[in-house]
Amino acid sequence: MPRHNHHSATQQPQRRGVLMTEAIVAAILTSVLLAMIVPSLGAIRKQRQLQRFEALALIEINNQAESPGTSVDRTLSSWFRARYPDARLSAEPLKSESNPLGLPGIRLTIARDGQIAGSEQKVSLVVWYPAEGAQP
Repeated sequence: MPRHNHHSATQQPQRRGVLMTEAIVAAILTSVLLAMIVPSLGAIRKQRQLQRFEALALIEINNQAESPGTSVDRTLSSWFRARYPDARLSAEPLKSESNPLGLPGIRLTIARDGQIAGSEQKVSLVVWYPAEGAQP
């Protein structure tokens, strides 16, 4: 004679409750993980943007340093201005007394407003030019 399991009918609703509880716990864990990951990805993206600006600004400053003379009348190249329209180039002549060899120089700086309110991102380079009439 076959045996009937009388408990199977009562165990089914309990199993549904366990599955619902597991689904709720999984949803909570997923939302907590997303709440931690999304801001981290935003911070990583901002850091990469800052590093990219610094790398391109160094290239631009090195190109500016190739221009002869200590003239302070310089402008950013069109490719750099297209990428960073808020960037500013400044050129400050340096006195030859500040160099032990007495060479004329110029400090080139590219700056722009930073990603954080009230901050400024700057990249500078000091270029010392050979004295007039000197052999390179």
